[in-house]
Amino acid sequence: MRAAQTDWSEALDNKRFPHVREVFSHFLVYFCLTTVAIAQPLLQLYGGGLAAFSAANIEGNAILLFAFLVLLSPPLVLLVGEIALGAFFPSRQELIHRFMVASSFFLVSLLFFRSIPIASWSVALLFHSLISAFLTYVFFAKQQVASWIKLMSPVGGAVLIVFVVSARGLIWVPEIGAAEIESNIAPEVVIGTERSDISVALLVLDELPLFALLGPNGTINAERFPGFAELAKVSTWYRNDVATSQTTTAAVPSILTGRFPENNEDPPLLVNHPKNLFTLLGGSVSLDVRETVTSMCPRKLCSKAAVLSEPESEPYSEPESEPYSEPYSEAVVGSEDTDRSGLTSAFLRDALVVLGHKLLPTQLREKLPSIDDAWGGFTGSGATGIPAVIETPASSTTVKLEDVNTPDEVTDDLHADGPPKQVEDTRLFIERVTRSDVPSLHFLHTLLPHRPWSLTADMRTFQNLGLNREIPNDRFSSINEIRVFLQQLIATDSLILDLVTKLKRSANWNRTMLVITADHGMTLEAGAWKRKMVDSSKPGTLEDLYRVPLFIKYPDQVVGEINDCTSSPVDILPTIASVKGISAGWTYDGDDLRTRCIDRPERVALWPGGENIITSGVEALQKRADYYSTLVPYEGGIEGASSIAPYGALTNLMVPQTVSREDRVLQWSIDQAEQLVNVQSTEFAKIPLEVSGTIVLKNDLPNDAMGLLLIDGKVSGMIAEIGGKKAGAAVAFRSMLTASSLDAGDHVAELAIVTGGPRDPVITFVGLPS
Repeated sequence: MRAAQTDWSEALDNKRFPHVREVFSHFLVYFCLTTVAIAQPLLQLYGGGLAAFSAANIEGNAILLFAFLVLLSPPLVLLVGEIALGAFFPSRQELIHRFMVASSFFLVSLLFFRSIPIASWSVALLFHSLISAFLTYVFFAKQQVASWIKLMSPVGGAVLIVFVVSARGLIWVPEIGAAEIESNIAPEVVIGTERSDISVALLVLDELPLFALLGPNGTINAERFPGFAELAKVSTWYRNDVATSQTTTAAVPSILTGRFPENNEDPPLLVNHPKNLFTLLGGSVSLDVRETVTSMCPRKLCSKAAVLSEPESEPYSEPESEPYSEPYSEAVVGSEDTDRSGLTSAFLRDALVVLGHKLLPTQLREKLPSIDDAWGGFTGSGATGIPAVIETPASSTTVKLEDVNTPDEVTDDLHADGPPKQVEDTRLFIERVTRSDVPSLHFLHTLLPHRPWSLTADMRTFQNLGLNREIPNDRFSSINEIRVFLQQLIATDSLILDLVTKLKRSANWNRTMLVITADHGMTLEAGAWKRKMVDSSKPGTLEDLYRVPLFIKYPDQVVGEINDCTSSPVDILPTIASVKGISAGWTYDGDDLRTRCIDRPERVALWPGGENIITSGVEALQKRADYYSTLVPYEGGIEGASSIAPYGALTNLMVPQTVSREDRVLQWSIDQAEQLVNVQSTEFAKIPLEVSGTIVLKNDLPNDAMGLLLIDGKVSGMIAEIGGKKAGAAVAFRSMLTASSLDAGDHVAELAIVTGGPRDPVITFVGLPS
């Protein structure tokens, strides 16, 4: 044992370590190659998408730390690995160095040749290994190549400088405070709430096209969206509102500043938008702000949430409603400022996922979490749990609203855990709006109903089988995407209903100006990108992308109205300023919607490739709603969102096994059969709401044929793909079940076929999967 220890110690003798000059030379090689392969693409991506830092609540020195980690970690790992291995195997030092150089070239090859179509990932990795071996041979065979690479090592410093310049607004956040304002600039007779007592609650939804909310008569489809329908009853619905951009980072700042975006490239930072809603109201109300993508609220203003205490008046209630019995008590809320969050392990894991998408072959990239639909939280590893309102025993008069003292403590990463986390944050917003009793600005930009779509109508979760950024050019794919989207939109609607119901019953109803809007929409038309690309030759998709909901419930308003003026998100801030009776002397592109509607025969909406001009009115909006109803019908309420036209009325129909047997189907299968056992009904439980499988035909089916998926004998899902298919065809399908059919317990899936059209449907029974 002692001899072995002696040999080991001798192997670590200082003579075994390379000279400092040699170490530095090797470091320059690794530094140059890993900068090209890793640091440059990653820092360029994050420097151009600063919303990732805002979303993760990161600013200041933490961003610089991130840049240095990206730049220095890869070459240091290679260098330390070389030194350590060389110390243990001194006779192999040259071979180890060659291996590390080859590894660096392997990363370079991954970056430059990632798009070459290769049959499998193993063949792709072999290809990159051969490329790196060749480059390594050239490196050691040609001394001038090694010298050139070392001379190019300062490129790392250039990459760092470019990144720092791009992120300077988040690294060195300007010290901007509340604007100097004049109060009661337009005195008027105050019949209800005094302006100084008015609170503002602004909820910005994400990726919500207005057409999805409509029914056949231009009003909200109340059966499917009772929350938005209730909101429309008590607010002013600006039905002709058009977004300013289909990019969140440009659209949300236009809401917060009252100015049209000049481009889609400016980061949504305070340094770029110092005149905003937060600096306007920061000196007169308590700020309760949670930004998801933007970073526009000054730290000195947005460090506290609203204080809760005993209300001054009785809660509002409608004549038919029960009085609101929830007790109000004094609240204790922390008031100390905290620093912006630093780098978290979740953020660094996300960066590794992004790097994987940059480097890995196609087949391996497909195994990584998607990064297309969010700004972070790709690994789904964030914190869970909504900060709860905890009441003390009846003998005490204190209530604590936990974790509400600073935005940092409640928004460590608003993207963590996907849509369920967004639900929890929205519920926290509802609690604050309904329970705070000092004049406040409550602001939340929630990523609902934004992708990824995984919420069911009843707040459970499911696996989305599509997730296409571009919808294939066929009717079936469009139908499937619509049905998946509607599930999450219905779940979002339930939060709107909760907000309106609780606010109406609270003491804050009359004194709250409630604004609910969305930053942009999207299209679900076959053959189109949902949002990334805009085809100006398709006017319908422009309607989908830019027409968004805008509801404003003014203080003391109890009767709803529809206003079809040519409104814009830039009107929101000047309208809030007017309602509050304040001015900072700023110039807006918008105006007060209460008193004036700017005539905008042409409205400009930006997209990354340019701009589009919207000249249409609400009639074009209704046409889009009618178009989509030919795919997923208006009728059927919440459960009808899982159906397909023209057989939507069959949803929930009990199909007895005594109906005629279907002899045109040879066999069929459902991929999620095992998941139908022991289904859970708890919130956010995962259920097999979207299913897939194959139907093999024995004989031809007519064009009007549709498959009916039966759950425990009731029509729960529909399959459009089989219509008109010929004998012998193996038809792959994708379908959406109704959440109500998947209650707790075990379930049985069966198949039936319907033909004959909606007026005279003929149902035949296939039975269990074979």
